[in-house]
Amino acid sequence: MSRHERDIYAQIANAVEAMRGRVDKVVYHRPAQFPSAVAKIMENGAFRIVFRDQRRLVQKPGSKDVQMHFPDGRKEDVVDSETLGRFAEVRGFLKQVEAIWEQQIGRFPLSFSLSKDSGASPRTPALSEARVPLATKNSQTQSLLTQRSAPATIGAYKNASVESFRGHHDTMRFKINRNNEVCSVESPDGRYLRVSSVSKSKFIFRAQPGAVEQRFHVDDSPYPKGARELYDCLIAEIKRRERLS
Repeated sequence: MSRHERDIYAQIANAVEAMRGRVDKVVYHRPAQFPSAVAKIMENGAFRIVFRDQRRLVQKPGSKDVQMHFPDGRKEDVVDSETLGRFAEVRGFLKQVEAIWEQQIGRFPLSFSLSKDSGASPRTPALSEARVPLATKNSQTQSLLTQRSAPATIGAYKNASVESFRGHHDTMRFKINRNNEVCSVESPDGRYLRVSSVSKSKFIFRAQPGAVEQRFHVDDSPYPKGARELYDCLIAEIKRRERLS
């Protein structure tokens, strides 16, 4: 192979990798931690949270750093622990969704929401549009020319649901973080409580979707109105899981 041919193969490989960074693989609409945004795992493994004003929280594949990308091209490192904690919660949950969905279903892109209005049913494209993940970059650039993204041979399960990521305590909905710990609870009326990423003795409460978050310590008295019930349910679920482990 001539040097010119190797250069062409390298350009093709770089183009494929760049394309993978622009293709959605898993899309999570309105995550509880960022209710006005969309969280995405890209084909190259990058993770993004895109806001309505086109700002983006971005973590590149293989990096632990998180940056805020602005519409005007500016980029700033994110150092706020609260924002990083919420970012990590969404990313950890979405990585679990990606792993199980890819193992059991295999068709992408996957787009879903866990809001009360939309239910918890994931949505995949029509069969003719479905695909398996784009091939990962191969160190042997020649093989890139023969790899294809073809429909999966595994049939989609009719009753597939991401409910397996939630525990249930009566009508409450719980979420699990990447350490397999119960980290939040949401009631049917929209109240939401989560454990702070800074301290497990601190909590963040939201009376309804879009409401201002209220922070309190476990020893505070009284708790924010409506928070006590969620706190009791959250602690009960944590203890229940500890007994099962």
